[in-house]
Amino acid sequence: MATKEIKFGRFRLNGTKVEKSSILLKQGDIIVFSRGLELKAVKVVALGTYRGPFSEALTLYEDVSKEQFDF
Repeated sequence: MATKEIKFGRFRLNGTKVEKSSILLKQGDIIVFSRGLELKAVKVVALGTYRGPFSEALTLYEDVSKEQFDF
């Protein structure tokens, strides 16, 4: 699903359009994407070391949609 959305230019990483789904993230990165009619922004808090449960994945990101950014 994300690959399709990236192809349509609907993801930004630190203010720059994401061109491919294989881009590497790092701690502190801000990802902006649309979810329906709403824009969402999440900050990468930590990187997972393995594919864990959903509840653990939620701890790796912080919703920062209400913040202002200077990209």
